[in-house]
Amino acid sequence: MFDILQVMGRPHPESKVPASITCCTTWPEFSEGRVRRYAATALYVVTDHVNRRFDDLFARDLEGRWNDPMSPERYWFGAFGRLKADKVRRTFQGIARHLSNPSLKIVCDDGLSSYARALPGIQRITLGRSWRTPETGVDPDGERVQTFVHEAAHICGRTSGLAEANFYGRSGAHTLTRWRMRATRNADNYGYYAVDLPDWADRAILS
Repeated sequence: MFDILQVMGRPHPESKVPASITCCTTWPEFSEGRVRRYAATALYVVTDHVNRRFDDLFARDLEGRWNDPMSPERYWFGAFGRLKADKVRRTFQGIARHLSNPSLKIVCDDGLSSYARALPGIQRITLGRSWRTPETGVDPDGERVQTFVHEAAHICGRTSGLAEANFYGRSGAHTLTRWRMRATRNADNYGYYAVDLPDWADRAILS
């Protein structure tokens, strides 16, 4: 995963993410400004990396480049299909709109044990204890950023059905690519694709 801290210095969070933020008194290390910066980093990754990548893909040889065995699209969403590509692109455009929506509410809730929660069509992201303290073995800043992409995907309507409910985390999300459209319904696939893309682009430049 790319160094998220290098990216976090670039956005101007007050102007990019005007959401209202309710902090938690038991999380003194997470001020409103720090929470907003994670959200702004998620927005930056989606607008400056993901959506530009999709503009470029759709401009030339979409199917061939998507199906490249080394492409991040193939890894996180499976083999090319036009409906699939359109859906993924449309979802990321929606994610950017939701994260930059002044009506968005971000709430830190120590009573929620998971990373976060969001519901389709509702402009609210609730952050939980796992977001504050991610599990051992993951990049904590990367997970916090991808959580905002993940939850905005839920607001877009990307919710896991019974078939996808047990496929969370990196390995589980990747497993969903074996089936035609399941990965496009899983918010983790959008989150991990987004935070992996800058690192993939750097490797592609060096190769």
